[in-house]
Amino acid sequence: MRTYRTSEVADIIGIHPNTVRFYEEWGLITKPEREKNGYRIFTELHLQQIRLARMAFQIEVLQNGLRKKIVEVVKTTAKCDFERALCITQEYISMLQKERVNAEEAIEIVQDILSGAEHTPHKDEEELLMKRNGYRVYTYKDIQRLKIIRSLRCANYSLEAILRMLRQLSQNPNADIREALNTPGQNEAIMKMLNEMFPDEIRHLADIKQKIDASLTEAEERVLRLDREYRQAKQYMVDSYSEMDRHEKLQNERLLEQTDRTGVFAVEKREKVAKLKDSPYFARIDFSPDGSDIAFPYYIGRFGFEYDGEQLIFDWRAPISGMFYDYDAGPAGFDAPVGRIEGELTRKRQFKIKNGVMEYVLESTTNVQDEVLQKELAHTFDDKMKLHEMH
Repeated sequence: MRTYRTSEVADIIGIHPNTVRFYEEWGLITKPEREKNGYRIFTELHLQQIRLARMAFQIEVLQNGLRKKIVEVVKTTAKCDFERALCITQEYISMLQKERVNAEEAIEIVQDILSGAEHTPHKDEEELLMKRNGYRVYTYKDIQRLKIIRSLRCANYSLEAILRMLRQLSQNPNADIREALNTPGQNEAIMKMLNEMFPDEIRHLADIKQKIDASLTEAEERVLRLDREYRQAKQYMVDSYSEMDRHEKLQNERLLEQTDRTGVFAVEKREKVAKLKDSPYFARIDFSPDGSDIAFPYYIGRFGFEYDGEQLIFDWRAPISGMFYDYDAGPAGFDAPVGRIEGELTRKRQFKIKNGVMEYVLESTTNVQDEVLQKELAHTFDDKMKLHEMH
């Protein structure tokens, strides 16, 4: 029987070796045996199981229990319970056939909408559509897009599939609608799988983004207020300078300097919060100090972020953040202002967040030795830090 090492499996499938290990950790493939030196031994069965999982997670339809059903197929196959896996597969096929009928009907509706989109709307209709509705102005094309989205969502197409189709149609009006909807991008399958396996992180990111938006609004208002106060104080100095005595002049000059320094600090804070908006954090550790039964989560980013007196994100240079770089899961510690704190590191995760969207989550039990953090921090490393970059 032909056997393979982790790197060989990765080359055959076309994935990173770490991804092969993740498939094992997530229970998507049968646990491989190990040689005496600890190396994993994979077989043709593992190759087929990985191919099955990658194919399964390309499925666009997430609702009506279809995604859970296909995950059940993959995990049951990983347990080598093939008879049960076949039964679940038949159930899945039956559900999928019903969804296909709905999808075909939705595509016909979309084609009808698009075929009628070329006509020029009546003047009264156009005026009605152009009326302001809150802060939005809806055009005729906006209404057509909304109809398309509604039709496809009713057929349980994912927002990713709909967005992909709309993008392709904007580039090529003659693009095949079915192909655009049913052909996910190269990286979409693994992204969907990761997002579904870490729903807690998706909710947490949404909460953080909301608080960052609120903090950014507050910071912007503070900058504007300080700028207004500075201008008013400066104008007062210009208008009243000749009437001021020496003591009053000195007081006003100090007030201007203080307002200016406060304003500079406020601008710097606003800029840091603005940078967090696109990518708030890149790592998480769960740490339980000695004497505590609770492991507290700590999120690590390029900058620290505090909201309502609670530290939600820790700067990557903070002492507690060092545990992410220095320790595997297990005994760990860091030097705090009050002294050395020992405990246990129970979890390590890495994130890729771009434009406020969670692209992937990596569960890590070993110290960081990949390029994820290097890319995240490349433009914040100073010369000293660059000497210690991980390879």
